[in-house]
Amino acid sequence: MLYFFSIALIAFLYSIVGHAGASGYIACMVIFNEPVSLIKPTALIMNLAASTLNSIRFCGDGHLKKYIS
Repeated sequence: MLYFFSIALIAFLYSIVGHAGASGYIACMVIFNEPVSLIKPTALIMNLAASTLNSIRFCGDGHLKKYIS
Protein backbone atom coordinates (compact mmCIF):
# COMPACT_ATOMS: atom_id res chain seq x y z
CA MET A 1 0.00 0.00 0.00
CA LEU A 2 2.82 2.38 0.85
CA TYR A 3 4.43 1.57 -2.51
CA PHE A 4 1.38 2.65 -4.53
CA PHE A 5 0.85 5.73 -2.36
CA SER A 6 4.49 6.73 -2.93
CA ILE A 7 4.20 6.35 -6.70
CA ALA A 8 0.95 8.35 -6.76
CA LEU A 9 2.45 11.11 -4.62
CA ILE A 10 5.54 11.33 -6.83
CA ALA A 11 3.38 11.48 -9.96
CA PHE A 12 1.22 14.23 -8.43
CA LEU A 13 4.14 16.36 -7.23
CA TYR A 14 6.06 16.11 -10.49
CA SER A 15 2.98 16.84 -12.60
CA ILE A 16 2.32 20.06 -10.67
CA VAL A 17 5.47 21.52 -12.22
CA GLY A 18 4.96 19.88 -15.63
CA HIS A 19 7.48 17.08 -15.36
CA ALA A 20 6.83 13.38 -15.88
CA GLY A 21 8.79 12.13 -12.84
CA ALA A 22 10.91 9.24 -14.09
CA SER A 23 13.66 9.86 -11.55
CA GLY A 24 11.11 9.75 -8.74
CA TYR A 25 9.59 6.51 -10.02
CA ILE A 26 13.02 4.92 -10.32
CA ALA A 27 14.00 6.04 -6.81
CA CYS A 28 10.78 4.65 -5.35
CA MET A 29 11.19 1.31 -7.09
CA VAL A 30 14.81 1.05 -5.93
CA ILE A 31 13.77 1.78 -2.33
CA PHE A 32 11.20 -1.03 -2.51
CA ASN A 33 13.79 -3.45 -4.01
CA GLU A 34 12.22 -4.00 -7.42
CA PRO A 35 14.46 -5.84 -9.92
CA VAL A 36 16.26 -3.71 -12.49
CA SER A 37 14.63 -5.65 -15.31
CA LEU A 38 11.27 -4.36 -14.03
CA ILE A 39 12.35 -0.81 -13.17
CA LYS A 40 13.44 0.25 -16.66
CA PRO A 41 10.28 -0.55 -18.66
CA THR A 42 7.94 0.42 -15.82
CA ALA A 43 9.57 3.83 -15.36
CA LEU A 44 9.46 4.39 -19.12
CA ILE A 45 5.78 3.53 -19.38
CA MET A 46 4.82 5.68 -16.39
CA ASN A 47 6.95 8.55 -17.71
CA LEU A 48 5.29 8.35 -21.14
CA ALA A 49 1.82 8.25 -19.57
CA ALA A 50 2.49 11.24 -17.32
CA SER A 51 4.07 13.35 -20.05
CA THR A 52 1.26 12.53 -22.49
CA LEU A 53 -1.40 13.53 -19.97
CA ASN A 54 0.49 16.74 -19.12
CA SER A 55 0.81 17.59 -22.83
CA ILE A 56 -2.90 17.02 -23.41
CA ARG A 57 -3.72 19.22 -20.45
CA PHE A 58 -1.31 21.94 -21.64
CA CYS A 59 -2.89 21.99 -25.12
CA GLY A 60 -6.39 21.74 -23.69
CA ASP A 61 -5.81 24.80 -21.54
CA GLY A 62 -5.13 26.80 -24.72
CA HIS A 63 -1.45 27.50 -24.19
CA LEU A 64 -0.45 26.17 -27.60
CA LYS A 65 -3.15 27.69 -29.79
CA LYS A 66 -1.57 31.14 -29.96
CA TYR A 67 1.60 29.67 -31.53
CA ILE A 68 -0.13 27.64 -34.24
CA SER A 69 -1.48 29.73 -37.09
